[in-house]
Amino acid sequence: MSLTKKLVSGAAALALAGTAAMATIHIEKDGTGDYLISPVYIANGNGWETKIKVVNTNTTAAVIAKVIVREGTLSKELVDFPLYLTPGDVFEATIKADSDGHIKIVSDDDSAITGLDADGNIVSGVDVDLTKNAGIIGQSCLNEKMGYVEIIGLGDINESVLKNADGNWSVTCPYDKKKLFELAPITGTSIDLGNAVDVADSDLMGQQIIYRNVADDNGKRAMFLNMLAFGDTLPNVPSGNNVLGSDQNLPVLGGSVLNLQDELAKSHVYVMLEGNDKPGYLADPFLTIFTYPYWYASDATCDVNDTQRYVLDENTTIFRDLTEHSNYCDKAPCEVNLSTGTGSSDFYSGPTETNDTTVTCPEHNMTKEVQIVFLHDPEGIGADPWAKKYMFKEGGYIDVDLNANNPGTTNWKGVPVIPTTFYAKKVGDLYLNNHLYNQYLREKK
Repeated sequence: MSLTKKLVSGAAALALAGTAAMATIHIEKDGTGDYLISPVYIANGNGWETKIKVVNTNTTAAVIAKVIVREGTLSKELVDFPLYLTPGDVFEATIKADSDGHIKIVSDDDSAITGLDADGNIVSGVDVDLTKNAGIIGQSCLNEKMGYVEIIGLGDINESVLKNADGNWSVTCPYDKKKLFELAPITGTSIDLGNAVDVADSDLMGQQIIYRNVADDNGKRAMFLNMLAFGDTLPNVPSGNNVLGSDQNLPVLGGSVLNLQDELAKSHVYVMLEGNDKPGYLADPFLTIFTYPYWYASDATCDVNDTQRYVLDENTTIFRDLTEHSNYCDKAPCEVNLSTGTGSSDFYSGPTETNDTTVTCPEHNMTKEVQIVFLHDPEGIGADPWAKKYMFKEGGYIDVDLNANNPGTTNWKGVPVIPTTFYAKKVGDLYLNNHLYNQYLREKK
């Protein structure tokens, strides 16, 4: 715990961030924290949906938090809403397309409390049209079909306060959600967290499940990922302009968003390849997405300044084949053509090309908050020409050097990115997707 026990205002939190005693926001290795990021949601209207789960791991204290859904181009906030998690409570919601093709976040969970009705009963649940909200923002480049989700801990209601409000409660019995709401009411522009203390670094845990909800898949396409958990996050105390907090895009995290980006900075990202036993094909399908939390959040338009982007191409990406390890070059320097994989060593080798010469070598301008970087589809289903041209070699991996084209306005060593890779293995007529995972290799300043 890095703060005093009482929650402080946003201004006071910023002042505290400058003190020597303030710890820096950091990734928690055990998966629990006071701030969570679900790095990528997908809800494209083609059967793909994303479920998010948030757990209060504290069995003696309640946690008040807020959920923020951000779209994938400029990190614009599409919706936020409060969570009231009683001790040991679990919240679930789904981001999916409705019958009109609009992307919505929906939940009937009683942890999402928005107020009391005329009879004094709690009003709970979520049903928000993210497509409509993206249109209200008025920027045509926004992408509500792909983005990321934040869970920010606002405060803990400890055991003694809970018992004072409900003398019949014990850790073995469910707590009355109405009494919890009355202890920390959040309605419209009004918020009162006077009974709360700082959220512990071990109180929140989250999971996301990306799956294809169509009959012909028989529920077999499902990818699970635990959310990234951070500790020593300053409370993001709402200012009251929306349901929770202002509509600003940069939260107060460990003093400033730069602390978060520095914690996520990586110099290399590695993507492993899995073999394919189908004749004529090599690596199985895979998809790698890069997420840059708040990277472009300050931009007012869809035009991203060139200093805020970098280019990923064959000069920054090396394709390696582990099966050719014995051919490692013993001469200096090794002269290798990364595009063709030829040279003094076949250890450094490019992907295997098809006969399609109509597309160029892989090159990506990193201009979005959530962006597909590698899409390998050996059957040519994907829309990315690169996915159809290249058949990656079995048993190899991709080494992405993030130092080569660093944005010139920053002092990071590497790039603050969360890489997420999906793998698929074909069994019979189905692709069985395994767990998503995040690569944590990084280098500090």
